[in-house]
Amino acid sequence: MPGIGELIANFFCTKAPDGALNSAQSWLKMTDGNDVSQSWLEASSFFKSVVPQQQWEAGFVSRRVPLGSVVSRKIISTRLKKTKSGMPDGQYVTIKYHTEFSNKKKAEEFLELMLDDDGLWRVCGYFFK
Repeated sequence: MPGIGELIANFFCTKAPDGALNSAQSWLKMTDGNDVSQSWLEASSFFKSVVPQQQWEAGFVSRRVPLGSVVSRKIISTRLKKTKSGMPDGQYVTIKYHTEFSNKKKAEEFLELMLDDDGLWRVCGYFFK
């Protein structure tokens, strides 16, 4: 019989589709390697329509690069949604990570993916704190 902690965790976490998890891992590998241009190209069509490539690259370089390389990253939660504020209805996954960077020991990363028009899970949002 599951304990109360497991029941609570299962209530707040839903299993993300494997395709979304694979896309997330692949995209994070690009950003971890500072392949910022490719990360923009592989993002969702919605993301690219609202965030120009130069803006994405400049923001990434000024905010994410100073954190340094990834020492460790662990998925803390995943959430599936059909609606997202300011975005068209569809299928969305939010993945929360606890991440340790070389220059910031405790960070949380949030990666949002959507099922894009081409049938692939693609990143539509990334932020950290």
